[in-house]
Amino acid sequence: MITNDGKVATDLKNSLLDQYGTIWKGNQDVTVTVSGDGEFEIKAIENTTDGEVSIDLNDYVGGAEGVEAGTYTVSYAIDDLELGEVTVEVIELDLDSVDQFFLTAVEEETMDLYDSEENKLATDVHQTVTIGAEFEGIDLDATELEAALGDLDGSLKLTTSNSEIVSFDGEESKDVSNTTSDFTVAGEAEGTATVSLVQVEGDFVTTIAATDITVENSTPQITEITLEDEESPLRINAEGYVETYNTLTSPDVEEITNEMIEEVVFVSSQDIAIIYVSEVYGGGVFTVEAVRANAENN
Repeated sequence: MITNDGKVATDLKNSLLDQYGTIWKGNQDVTVTVSGDGEFEIKAIENTTDGEVSIDLNDYVGGAEGVEAGTYTVSYAIDDLELGEVTVEVIELDLDSVDQFFLTAVEEETMDLYDSEENKLATDVHQTVTIGAEFEGIDLDATELEAALGDLDGSLKLTTSNSEIVSFDGEESKDVSNTTSDFTVAGEAEGTATVSLVQVEGDFVTTIAATDITVENSTPQITEITLEDEESPLRINAEGYVETYNTLTSPDVEEITNEMIEEVVFVSSQDIAIIYVSEVYGGGVFTVEAVRANAENN
């Protein structure tokens, strides 16, 4: 691809395959023929290394201004044996008319509020979002992308449609510099939000790219809490806190832990405790028998 400053990525690498379709590991002189729109044909001998042959189109068709835009055919042969050919299209990139910008999320970094390996809530729920651009079906490289973003009028921001689901470390938006293409979003709650790249020109805001980001929640949903032993009520200390959750059980989790519980309200007149489960664990409300620990000891 030729950039606005006339530079072009001209390196071309191909591998030689044997009759079984695997890469041939030998070293061999190969005749390389480059032809193009002007009905010219240029040949040279190249040596393979571990079955790979590399050429630079500049060595064949490069002029004072580098390789001209056009379609080239590169064929390979050993003596009279034709090995194959590839077609190379060199296009002139106009950064002022990029076909489209886009956002992609790293699929390997799916966000889940629950750490299944540690069996607890995840402490780092993040995903990388990358800005990209395309011109005539070809993705821009980092240098070209930086120039294309820098040529846009106004300023750039990343925004989220719902910061309670996906945020920029708690914020609704993040300023974008043309020198950075990778950004991190944080998962706040289960659901899907749209992250957008917007161009801000005064009072005008234009969305130039967007992608949906999903936050999963594989946290066990607690549907029932009871006493492990009906003869052993939940003990509430003098400060009004639960002494231990070991006396509670649920068929949905191996054990009840402090992070699962939003609040416990002790009703001394009825000797019961109302247990409010954290929203991420289902948000249920359950009642069990309870006793003030110091009263039980008296």
